[in-house]
Amino acid sequence: MGKAEQAEQVEATAHPRYLSCSFLFTLHTTLSPLREILFYLLLTLYRGGIAAGMSFGYGVGDIIEVSTLARTIWGRFRDASDQFNAIQTDVFGLHRVLDDIANNLSGIQLTDKQANDLSVLIAGCRGVLHDTEKLIRKNESLGTESSGVSSRTQKALRKLKWDSATVNELRDRMISSTTFLNAFNTSLASQASRATNQKIDSIIENTQYLRLSQNQQERNEVLQWLSPLNFAPQQSDLSNRRQKETGSWLLGSHEFQEWVSKEGQTLVCQGMPGAGKTMLASLVIDRLQQFSGEENVVTAYIYCDYKRQDEQTPINLTASVTKQLLQHQDLIPENILKMYQHHQKLETRPTFEEVLEMTGSSMARLSRVYVILDALDELGNAGQVRQTLIGCLRPLQDLHHFNLMTTSRYIPSLALDFHHPLCMDVRASPEDVRRYVEGHTSDLPKCVRENLGLQEDIATAIVDSVEGMFLLAQLHMDSLKDKTSSKLIKKALEILPKGSNALDLAYDGAMQRIENQMEGFRLLAKQLLGWLTYSERLMTVKEVQHALAIEPGTPEFDEDNLGDIEEVLGFCAGLIIVDEETQIIRLVHYTTQEYFRRNGDRVLAFAKQDIAIGCLTYLLYENFKDGWANEVGQKEFAEGNRAEDALRNREKEKEEDYTKSVEARLQKYPFLEYAARYWATHARLCKEQNVKILMMSFAKDDCRVSSAGQVLLVLDERSTILRLVRHMNGTMSRSPLSAMHIIAYFGYEGMISELLNHGFEADAEDSTRRTPLWWAASQGHHGVVELLLSQSHVNVNNRGHSRLGYTETPLGIAAKAGKDETVKLLIEREDVDVNLPRPDGESPLSSAAREGHSTVVELLLTRRDIEVNSRCNAGGTPLWFAASFGRADVVTQLLKHKNVQINSKDIQGDTPLASAASSGHKGIVEMLLGRSDIEVNTQDRRGLTPLLHAVRAGYEAVVKLLLSHSDIDVNAKEIRGISPLAIAVMVGRTAVVKLLCAHPDVDLDRDVLALVKESGPRDWLSQADNDALALVREECLGILRTAIEARSRNGPQNPEVVPS
Repeated sequence: MGKAEQAEQVEATAHPRYLSCSFLFTLHTTLSPLREILFYLLLTLYRGGIAAGMSFGYGVGDIIEVSTLARTIWGRFRDASDQFNAIQTDVFGLHRVLDDIANNLSGIQLTDKQANDLSVLIAGCRGVLHDTEKLIRKNESLGTESSGVSSRTQKALRKLKWDSATVNELRDRMISSTTFLNAFNTSLASQASRATNQKIDSIIENTQYLRLSQNQQERNEVLQWLSPLNFAPQQSDLSNRRQKETGSWLLGSHEFQEWVSKEGQTLVCQGMPGAGKTMLASLVIDRLQQFSGEENVVTAYIYCDYKRQDEQTPINLTASVTKQLLQHQDLIPENILKMYQHHQKLETRPTFEEVLEMTGSSMARLSRVYVILDALDELGNAGQVRQTLIGCLRPLQDLHHFNLMTTSRYIPSLALDFHHPLCMDVRASPEDVRRYVEGHTSDLPKCVRENLGLQEDIATAIVDSVEGMFLLAQLHMDSLKDKTSSKLIKKALEILPKGSNALDLAYDGAMQRIENQMEGFRLLAKQLLGWLTYSERLMTVKEVQHALAIEPGTPEFDEDNLGDIEEVLGFCAGLIIVDEETQIIRLVHYTTQEYFRRNGDRVLAFAKQDIAIGCLTYLLYENFKDGWANEVGQKEFAEGNRAEDALRNREKEKEEDYTKSVEARLQKYPFLEYAARYWATHARLCKEQNVKILMMSFAKDDCRVSSAGQVLLVLDERSTILRLVRHMNGTMSRSPLSAMHIIAYFGYEGMISELLNHGFEADAEDSTRRTPLWWAASQGHHGVVELLLSQSHVNVNNRGHSRLGYTETPLGIAAKAGKDETVKLLIEREDVDVNLPRPDGESPLSSAAREGHSTVVELLLTRRDIEVNSRCNAGGTPLWFAASFGRADVVTQLLKHKNVQINSKDIQGDTPLASAASSGHKGIVEMLLGRSDIEVNTQDRRGLTPLLHAVRAGYEAVVKLLLSHSDIDVNAKEIRGISPLAIAVMVGRTAVVKLLCAHPDVDLDRDVLALVKESGPRDWLSQADNDALALVREECLGILRTAIEARSRNGPQNPEVVPS
């Protein structure tokens, strides 16, 4: 198929008047070349006239009419010679699928799009059947006997000379029609099945799922909790900057068409730096989103960025995909809601395993998912981010069959990371380059705008020089902007860089143009390039404005020094761009960053030093001499012995007050957040004395350190530092953190050593009585921990003072955070108390067990003095925590310990088995049931057994496991006298009711029938949901009645009620 036809297909399928994109893309790949022509013929006919004169009111009667015609023609072929067997089979197949569609249409309300699709398909069927009938009539004259139509037809067909071309054409059209109809019928059957299932599923789902219309605010909170990443503004900016029709060659390619149409396919697009891969990714996203509005079809995407490596971790990126998938669904799955509610209470983030589970749940409810990962090569190398991300997506793709597309530079091993991917080499096509040049001619001098011949010369020269590198075209166009005559333009075109080093030569040329400017322009341009090259993250326009306005040696910030960024951009030779949607200012390309990182000492001398001085100067300004904004933190939150919940509520109010104060300060001084977060990162890289002097001046100034610390406390989403401080202290003091604590938290060993040499205390306490050792341990900074432990008089078991929250030792916080190297370092010290709990009684081992840090658990269990059954104030042991939170690896480790108490109860009376059963952790339940000393029927304070817990929650697999245990009491009742069977019927657990009824020891008590009838509707459900629940209860009662009747006839073992 040529590019023209491919482009025609793409254009046709995007048009709303035609068959839906996903439907057509799915069908086209199943067709032979001849059928493919018929495919486009179908579209052409639809566009050109058939559709225009067609009634879209097709009903079941019309379909039956065409089906009857097919069966009639099939009958006329029955006695034909063997050479017609194939077409006879094709006709019968068409008849059968038409009948199936007629049956499936019963009770289904078609959308306008579906009705349009079906109209086209039925018209095509009618047409090929009429043509087949014409062929038969045409040859009826060959019959010499006239004993009726049937006889005449049979003899004609026996004598008909085999015309393979004619018959094969009819067969192709018939098979094409059948293929189309089968795909439509599958969609229709799925729709009918979903409609039926939803009537029942919604009964329970509506009590377990959050509806968009009911609580938009809570829904948004769940989505924001999943991931703060948002790539939509970047997609919008790329779409706005992309030239019209750019990348049409990609959309029309065979590889792309196959990828779009086949479920579970992977497309790996690789190309040289600057080939325009990101722009093409944005094109694909836009195209997919044209039919992502269809029911249950969603496109999710990620733009990897070398400047966002801290936040673009595998867990955050995967969570972002989950978030995007859920944004297109009205219902948030129950397991995601439960995880959100659980983590909200603890103010924690989900684990990677939980994120993967949520991603699978969000995909399970969709019929088609496309995931686009752009610039995989820009993911950080540390921790093998790319390999980890791909390794997590592969099994998800195997399970849910989503379509994955990646773009990257050439990475030889990348294609091997996927199962038989489609691969494409991405290069800027000559047509795309020419479009870009012609689209930006208006940016060039007047001598070009008024000379069409010169415009053609420019386009031709740039297309010939870029060799598939789109970025080069952009740089070449920028290089012409200061050429004010035709002669200068032509001379520049003659020396356009080409070849393997063309990009570096183009950057050299850009820097030379910057150097040739007036001194003020040159200095501003290089200063801005330096900031953007060496900044630790992407920066906004306002942040950069303030950064450029810093005047070292001045006492306070002067707003009169703020410049216009638009003007500064004009001095930068096209090397910097601004994202209009997000106001992010950045280098024009990743290769620009690489060029300056390689050549920075030559072209951006002193930039690193200037940035460090700039950050420290800003923090030392008089504007921040008073410390915390608005002095909010100086007041106590409560007095006397007020109730703890009142204290927490008041604390929350005050926290919101000082958060607003900080946000107001940041609004006025937008560079403060960057300076507070990264001053130490930049300063530690500089050996210059003036940087060290500034650093010490800042470190010794408690008020200014307090100001910077407040910013970290309020805004640091990555580190949970605010949560740590808030839990430690019932009040917010003026200076919660000193420089020692902040630097220990960031893990800068050399700077800690420098501060210690200047007399700072190794064991200094912050306002929550936390030491630098605690802060370093919380982040797992091995070097800093080791340095602090080497200092004399360091209290390794120090715990802070708290009136409200939790306090941990350095070992406790390291265990909770999963910092195994730090834990190992600490437990090697004999003076470290491995069992010292928080005020809530949770030991380091329990914390590690709860969070699922199996390596930390293993390390702690090596200590002889470890208390493996330590109890928190709520009575939970490490095993209880691991079982409750689904930490299977930790449960395995703890069960191996000789002293572990497997049946210990918390203060509610729940054992590890009961907690695992109530949470649906099948694997853990199975492990616990495998122990000979397990007590399977223990009851909690409400009389609930593990079986009752699992039945109430509807965990069918767990119920099945428990019922298989020889000691199970299937009839054990809770304190109100309600049995597992009665509860299962009352809450509408159909599958569980079947399991219980199938158990030979279950009491099939008719009193259950009366109990359910008396239970009535639920107050918290709507009338519609209660009506639906009543239907499911009735279904459960039907199962129970059948079981009772069967038991009375056949005895206790009744195979009729055993679920398959």
